[in-house]
Amino acid sequence: MKPIRTPRTNTVDMGPVGTTIAPLPSWREADPGQGGTTVVFSVWQPTDAERAAIAIGANILLGVWQDPIPPVYVGVVQGEEFEPLVRLEVAPDPPKAQA
Repeated sequence: MKPIRTPRTNTVDMGPVGTTIAPLPSWREADPGQGGTTVVFSVWQPTDAERAAIAIGANILLGVWQDPIPPVYVGVVQGEEFEPLVRLEVAPDPPKAQA
């Protein structure tokens, strides 16, 4: 899966300098039910192979680089506001690590 820019995207989160963490198109919203806590959202576009695997029952894996795990959300979204700004636009692959 690749993160994509959508009409809701209003920021790009960057990894620390010198890492291979790819830029993450995202947007932020306050969660009024949690005292205005900021929630960061990003949209991920599955490849055709991933879509086919999900269609026949594959599961989705979430990895979080933090312990204990913070509150997270995984869901499925549809509609124009979640479509790529340019059809089939995806974030570039992260640079390969230098040996």
